[in-house]
Amino acid sequence: LEKQLGFTPITRNSVIVPDKVAELRKQSAKDYYLMLGSAINPPTRLGMEEVLQDWNCNVPLIVAGFGTEQLKQYESGEVRIIGGVQDEQLLDLQVHCKALIVNQPATTGALTRIEEFLAAEIPIYANENSIRSYRNRDGIKIFNAVNAII
Repeated sequence: LEKQLGFTPITRNSVIVPDKVAELRKQSAKDYYLMLGSAINPPTRLGMEEVLQDWNCNVPLIVAGFGTEQLKQYESGEVRIIGGVQDEQLLDLQVHCKALIVNQPATTGALTRIEEFLAAEIPIYANENSIRSYRNRDGIKIFNAVNAII
């Protein structure tokens, strides 16, 4: 897996392997958009809150990751906050999502989850700041406003 991605992935458990996710996605319904991240990281939380404040897309959005329980006030008929997830649940979320949404303010470093999702053939909607290390890659669409995602 490390050779395939070019770095050591965050998830080393064999449950989540990009090729496996891509294969399972071929036969699955895609029911929602997915936003992942650690909400205890201030830039990640800020980016998530920006999306959640403007989410009015008539399509379900699931928000998962460490500390996302702190974002419960954004839950609605379209938005579900599920908090931290185990590998098996993350696998299921990846298999059934329409796309990953990534929205980050300008910070240092590259978001390695983008590479994992691209390797699993999961489309990504990201703002300019999030994809600066992944320009001109197939599978990434840039958005400047949440309503431009749908």
